[in-house]
Amino acid sequence: MAYLPHCQVTVKGTFGNSPLVDTEIWNTGYQISDFNFQRLPSLVQVTQMATAYSDFHASNLSAHYNNSYFKELLVSAIGPAGEVLKNPDGSYAQVRYTLPLATPGAETSPYRPFQVACVVTLVTPRAGAAGRGRCYLPPVANALDANGQMNLAQCQNRANAFRTMLQAVNTALATGTYTGEVVVASSSGTNSKVTSVKTGTVLDTQRRRRNQLQEFYAGASV
Repeated sequence: MAYLPHCQVTVKGTFGNSPLVDTEIWNTGYQISDFNFQRLPSLVQVTQMATAYSDFHASNLSAHYNNSYFKELLVSAIGPAGEVLKNPDGSYAQVRYTLPLATPGAETSPYRPFQVACVVTLVTPRAGAAGRGRCYLPPVANALDANGQMNLAQCQNRANAFRTMLQAVNTALATGTYTGEVVVASSSGTNSKVTSVKTGTVLDTQRRRRNQLQEFYAGASV
């Protein structure tokens, strides 16, 4: 099947007591595709996409911690082998927007380890795993019940907020030279439009997020 152009959108942030002092990093993302086969959206569109994620991150419905900061959104043009494409001058085909002020989450407790993640599944009409995408969000402050699960109503709030964010991204991409939408891009060359999202009551773990956090040990003699 012929390759269809798409872009990887990478959302970047940090954990810590200050947005200027990184205790740990996190990132998540999704994919977009253009109807007119353009490589990259404009900086104006990327700025609007960053604003949409900033609103989601800061919402009480998403329940992200206030020491979790959204700092940057990067859009990369992806080639048929999954590589980031390059411009004629050898630079990577990317558009980056760094927020003037990092956006914190809205919640303060209960705190969980930085490597804990809440997963949002992106659903398309395409059947099977190729028609699904996953976004690993920063830890969330929702309480857990006796079975270690979040309340379903809280998960519904987060799903609604994430849907609103993706709708804002689609609106930002609706006009201009780059005219596209949020998709799940498969290795077979198919870009499937995201039509719904869902998030479950069980938290996940992203061990790769623990790459800067210093660990201290307490010992006891036997």
